Amino acid sequence: MKNITCIAIDDEPFALTVIKSFCERKGGISLTVYDEPRVGFEAIKREQPDLVLLDIEMNSISGLDIAHALPPESCLIFT
Repeated sequence: MKNITCIAIDDEPFALTVIKSFCERKGGISLTVYDEPRVGFEAIKREQPDLVLLDIEMNSISGLDIAHALPPESCLIFT
């Protein structure tokens, strides 16, 4: 079984720590985290992960704006 590729974007470091902890506990998830939303969005476009974990309220850009710009086949969970 292949690892699930996942990108998490949140401008709060503690939230990313919690997400990372849950993913490590579950296993089978290759997680990359970004605390800068625009950099994370570029990584999503480039890497096309299986799953995106996305905060809605961030300082520089709304998670909703990122979600609307993702391809329709993207699997997205708002955190």
